[in-house]
Amino acid sequence: MNALFRGVGSCLVVALCGCSLGISRIGYSVAEPQVTVPQCNVPIKLKAHFKEGEVKTLGTVIAHDHYLSAEDCDIESVLDKIKRDACYLGADLINITEEKQPDYNWSICYRVNADFIKLINAKDARNLESDPQYDWGKVKEEGARSREKGKNAYWKALGSGIIGGLP
Repeated sequence: MNALFRGVGSCLVVALCGCSLGISRIGYSVAEPQVTVPQCNVPIKLKAHFKEGEVKTLGTVIAHDHYLSAEDCDIESVLDKIKRDACYLGADLINITEEKQPDYNWSICYRVNADFIKLINAKDARNLESDPQYDWGKVKEEGARSREKGKNAYWKALGSGIIGGLP
């Protein structure tokens, strides 16, 4: 009986230790459900630098995992949610300040901190383009690969939990 509880307990722990995306918004809030915000084409850059007075930061977002399920935390899903916030705020640029790729051992989630930037000179905003790694076609491909790897890691962890709980 004790082995049964260990096995069930191990499975429960593994099931709860997948990841689900957590979003922390700093300096802004989204008044309506995010799914109703239309997607727009806001460029994404990694650690872009600007001179003082060239930009205004509209807010900051932190996408993190909070260990409850295994859904919606691949790069495509995360950047889609962040882009919707950028559209809602009227940002000209998403500036990623910190990025962590999934390692499939401790986290299957793509995690990121980003600032929503508004350029003071509207003409400069027209010339902005995403960095090559954030080309939406590449992001979609990486998202599909990441979801598959995440599912495999989840099932392996669940199987290990079951086997580890056996007498």
